[in-house]
Amino acid sequence: PRCGRICPWAATPANAPSFHMSRAINLALCRAMWRWTRSPTVRLSRFSIPLEALPERVGGRAGELLSNSSGPRRDSAGCQALLRELWTESAQFEGEEAHAAIDDAFKVLRAMADMEAELDELMRQRITNANRTGIWFTIGQVVRHRKYGYRGVVAGWDRTPQVDVSGWDGLRSLPSAADQPFYRVVPDLADCNELLGGPRDMKYVAQENLQVLHPSLSRVHHPAIVGTLFTHFDAATSSYVPSIDLAFEYPGSRADDGAASTTAEAVADAQEVLHIVSDVSAKLAAFVSAVLSAPPSPSSS
Repeated sequence: PRCGRICPWAATPANAPSFHMSRAINLALCRAMWRWTRSPTVRLSRFSIPLEALPERVGGRAGELLSNSSGPRRDSAGCQALLRELWTESAQFEGEEAHAAIDDAFKVLRAMADMEAELDELMRQRITNANRTGIWFTIGQVVRHRKYGYRGVVAGWDRTPQVDVSGWDGLRSLPSAADQPFYRVVPDLADCNELLGGPRDMKYVAQENLQVLHPSLSRVHHPAIVGTLFTHFDAATSSYVPSIDLAFEYPGSRADDGAASTTAEAVADAQEVLHIVSDVSAKLAAFVSAVLSAPPSPSSS
């Protein structure tokens, strides 16, 4: 779409009384933000809009708009809808308020660049996680620790440990020792109090230390489970359904992902994206750098 449709004042005549900000800067910011929402990394990723990363004034207003919106509230589509609303509002600003809006827009653009780097890494992680060879347990599955007895919900896994586990006592008797997948497990609070002496937020457990539970024992209670990592407990599968973000990071972990048969397609799509991500990211970074370094044009009145 033309930028004038996204930023209504971008097409305003230079001699309009309310047009106090530099038209060139307006257009550059508008185009840069809109291109960000349409970049392959952003368009194909699944994410919540990080309001906490935005300038305070922008983040607060964005939160209000999203809470009252009947349209998309996340991902690329949500960002586009939010941009339209915020840019339309800022078109009415004058004087110091207009200058503050421009300053905030530059900060938002920097936050967008940081977020794209995070989404790029998320896409790479998704490709890695699509290969489940040697992985015994699935996201949302309820398991029990073989040695310590507490139950928990699988919330992530690494093919090899990402922390130093060489001194862990629980690995010494395992056939594979540290050479095996490790899982992030959200433990049941009651089990932790009884078996571990107090509550725990997350446990990092070797695959050979976990076992499948009988469905009748699969209800786990922890404040981090439903609403943060998972949406609800599915009685039919005796497991917890991962959130959109968690399911995106681990493809094939939700029934509505199309199950395991689509995992290969997800890998192929993600790999194709990554071939062009570097080029697009470089071009966007160059564009943003040019915008930030360009001297402001004289304001019209």
